Amino acid sequence: SGGASARLDLRGRGLETVPLDVWELAAPGVSFIDLGDNLLAGKDAIPLTALEACIKLEAILLDGNRLTVWPLPSGEQASHTLPLRELSLANNPALRIAPPFAFSRTPLLQKLDLSHVSIPSAPLGFLKPLSKLRELRWAKGGLTQIPDDVYRMEDLRLLR
Repeated sequence: SGGASARLDLRGRGLETVPLDVWELAAPGVSFIDLGDNLLAGKDAIPLTALEACIKLEAILLDGNRLTVWPLPSGEQASHTLPLRELSLANNPALRIAPPFAFSRTPLLQKLDLSHVSIPSAPLGFLKPLSKLRELRWAKGGLTQIPDDVYRMEDLRLLR
């Protein structure tokens, strides 16, 4: 404890999946994962159990991929709370649906980027667990109205 945090940078490597052995090596100590600008798509691109094993993970960048399913464990899928403080799903235009309890296991999230993600209407209570959110980027996602939860975010400083 008190040491430098581990980072895993696999940005722009053309990855369609992240091999399980990479997750096994990274899981115990990684706090920052950059998987942006890859070819990640489908439910097998990021195994939920592997992500849950990253018990120190504070930031994951998944922008610029081809995600079609929600990449985070949520609701009953998750066994514990994730310590995530930053999540970028920007530029994943095929990601069109989010489960109602998408952020139920990420209550510490402070920065969320959903720019260019087509979620035209958020499920009721979608953002409710994110009381600590400071930045929310949701530009060009076809959002028809701002979710009511946003108005209850006392720490929110940026809404785009």
